[in-house]
Amino acid sequence: MPLVRTVIVVLALLVVSSTHPLAAQTGRIRGRVSDSAGAAVPGAVVTVDGTLLRATAGASGGYEIRGVSAGAHTVRARTIGFKGLAVQLAVPAGGEVQHDFVLARSMVHLDPINVVTGSRARHTAAEELAVPVDVFGAEKIHQVGSTEMGEVLALLSPSVNFPRQSVADASDIVRPFTLRGLSPDHALVLVNGWRRHRTALVHNFAAGMGAGSSGVDMNALPASAIDRIEVLRDGAAAQYGSDAIAGVVNLVIKEGNFAPFVRADLGRYLTGPFPDDGTTYNVNGGWGIPVGRGSISVFGEFRHRNATNRAGADPEDQVTGGDADAIDANGKVTQKNNPVPQPNHHWGDGLARDAVGFLNARFPLSASGSSEFYSFGGYSRRVGTGNGFRRQAISDRNWPQIYPLGYLPEFHPTVKDASGAAGLRGTAGGWSYDLGGSYGYNSFVYDLRNTMNVSLGPC
Repeated sequence: MPLVRTVIVVLALLVVSSTHPLAAQTGRIRGRVSDSAGAAVPGAVVTVDGTLLRATAGASGGYEIRGVSAGAHTVRARTIGFKGLAVQLAVPAGGEVQHDFVLARSMVHLDPINVVTGSRARHTAAEELAVPVDVFGAEKIHQVGSTEMGEVLALLSPSVNFPRQSVADASDIVRPFTLRGLSPDHALVLVNGWRRHRTALVHNFAAGMGAGSSGVDMNALPASAIDRIEVLRDGAAAQYGSDAIAGVVNLVIKEGNFAPFVRADLGRYLTGPFPDDGTTYNVNGGWGIPVGRGSISVFGEFRHRNATNRAGADPEDQVTGGDADAIDANGKVTQKNNPVPQPNHHWGDGLARDAVGFLNARFPLSASGSSEFYSFGGYSRRVGTGNGFRRQAISDRNWPQIYPLGYLPEFHPTVKDASGAAGLRGTAGGWSYDLGGSYGYNSFVYDLRNTMNVSLGPC
């Protein structure tokens, strides 16, 4: 894609421009962020005042900021649930300063942190905004225990719903979320403050999901890449436009240098009297790689979920009139009167197999860190299944010459998603500027299996 090639060329030029003489005029700050008991505080953000330089503490609490201009600087460490801490550090040219932050826990749940959602400007605390904004950090996202970003969002925010309607055609594969009970079209999704593109699927048979709408495919984003989620729970159409009537969700991607990490989850439903099913496994990870004065953060995730089925036996006639099976109150067959296996329809989740990747890059363009080049984007390929309603053999929607026992239609689409954004931002003459562009692509190949067009007949 032209945008991707352009970004790669710009990144290469930036790396080449990191010359030795300029590096000799800068230093670096490194250390560890912990609480008063000595436990690491992963996800803490360490920033250098007056610059765009920052780093995110890794799983062991370690952080590192490169490209800091020589001289005295105010360095801050902050995260949700702790009191922020600021220190004065003198950075030598071509040298290194070691400093460990020890943060004290705070009763204030929203400790100072840059919040974009709800305003056109950055604020250092959510309570400074004129509208309510919920902020959920990476630790809470990981504690949810779900591998689907839509479900993660619904479990964290009481204003978000993520319906799991079965027999909803293609909406079984790409499920939209709703904010404050309104249509998915009325909720604006941002990534790092940039508008996220919508899915190619129009939900036309989606009970409880906003029929006729086209929302954002949240599962095209890896949960491991999210540093925090900002949810504006009230209407924001005055600030963002008519697509934000229900509110705004801003996903902030992890950035800076951090050690590589890998996580794996495995689960299965044990639901007797139904057969055990729904085996799910997830592998995800990330790595913040230092490059010159900046960094490139890469993330990957693979999700696999087998189908679940909570359907009982079908009590209707199947092949001929009067051949219905005898069914008890628990949906079990007590007397078999036809050759159709039971259960013959599907009620539950379909198969899901997702491969997702994401990248977030930041490169300071000056030794003072007053300006920077940034870029982020990702790609995902998802395969899923969903089922329609069962067509019995004697139904007028079936030809028994083709399906002598009837058939159960199955959707089996391939969903591809790509996105990219790049730009320049900084401060000059007391003004802040941010100039960039973004690109979004989504395709939904509407494949069906085990189906027929009854109007064609048994050709």
